[in-house]
Amino acid sequence: MSAIDGPPDRGQVMGSKSIDASYDAVMSSVQSYLQVVFDGAHDGRFNMAIDEFILRRQIRAKDRNSILRFYRFNELTMTVGYGIWRRVVQFSVPVLLRDRFFFDPTEQNLSRPELVPDRGEVPKVRRITGGGIVLHEKSDLTYSLVASLSEQRILRKVKGSYFLIHEALRKALGSFGIETELFQENCNDEGRWRSMECKSHYCFESPVLFDVMLAGKKIAGAGQKRTQGHLLHQGSIAWNRLVEANSKLEESEFSQAFSACLGELLGLRAKEISFDAEEFEVPLTPSPLPSGERGG
Repeated sequence: MSAIDGPPDRGQVMGSKSIDASYDAVMSSVQSYLQVVFDGAHDGRFNMAIDEFILRRQIRAKDRNSILRFYRFNELTMTVGYGIWRRVVQFSVPVLLRDRFFFDPTEQNLSRPELVPDRGEVPKVRRITGGGIVLHEKSDLTYSLVASLSEQRILRKVKGSYFLIHEALRKALGSFGIETELFQENCNDEGRWRSMECKSHYCFESPVLFDVMLAGKKIAGAGQKRTQGHLLHQGSIAWNRLVEANSKLEESEFSQAFSACLGELLGLRAKEISFDAEEFEVPLTPSPLPSGERGG
């Protein structure tokens, strides 16, 4: 495994007489990348711990690189936004599953009970990011982006960052002939979709501004965490719906295309790095957030 190398610290540059101006001059000449990690499938607690680990490591290391990680869940898993976690854990999983699978009356599986089995206890995991509830199927493709906001000023505004990242995703999908649109709350053109009168905590049931839509259905959304000048953006993509739109779509090709589009957005060259998440010793119990931090 090759480590994710951070920049030299000030002591390494100037010894005991570190000078901010000299350090900054050295750092300005260091090439930054969009480091891309193609990770495997892990359980929910581990996946969320790795994303938080990368965020906090980048903060500590003052690393100028951005990191894009692709991964999956190895079992059906429910992740819950930080802001609503306490409310959600008071409800039973079967009720949540029932609501999640029956939200769309146009779905064919309403008339096919075998497609909506009783899946028993489903792990619930708190995300460090905000947002609602996401039920991650094993087929879903998940990604996370960690970036320094001092380096990536283009991502400083919350709504603007959602738009730009999802526009890069939309552009990548378009390169495979999958035409998508970004959700607008007041969009009712030709009845394709409308703002829901009753908002739900379920992310894929209630699209929000700039979610990615395919044929009137949400196929990608995200939540964010901003702390100490850094951004963690966690996104989930309903991969099965993409394959329905293009049966020849390959995950590796799509991931590379999305990486290239994000790299273009950030002004960084995408560079794949070796990363074995299993080798990291990360706490599997969510760490308490310092005062002033929150999801969203």
